[in-house]
Amino acid sequence: MSCVYIASITCMASEKKLPVLKIGVSSNPRVRMKHLNGTLMPVSSSVEAMFLFKSEVEAYRVERICHLLMGARRVNGEWFSIEDADKSIADITKAIGLLGGITEFSLIQGAAPTPKKIVLTASDIELDRAISKAW
Repeated sequence: MSCVYIASITCMASEKKLPVLKIGVSSNPRVRMKHLNGTLMPVSSSVEAMFLFKSEVEAYRVERICHLLMGARRVNGEWFSIEDADKSIADITKAIGLLGGITEFSLIQGAAPTPKKIVLTASDIELDRAISKAW
């Protein structure tokens, strides 16, 4: 089993979240965050949401599509610039829900809807088309 995870960064001095999110794949996102946090940087990373998939191939496919959808906001590697963390997490969650194949969903923090409770709107249908083109 593999997880697609969404992580945030908090500045340790100000205790404020930075306007970036990481979208990655790991078999254990919490251990992955420990590795990121073990670099003695003045920031800490935390997992905001996790999406469990039965296969690693499926997790990497979903991660790739999320990276394509967020491409214009890419800061570096798997890190993306955001304006509103909760809205961005909700949007990514919705996109992942539309892709399907999720075995389990876990929202660690924030208020994003679970993929099982998605209500499609006109913009969601456009998002679904964008996902289809990217795939």
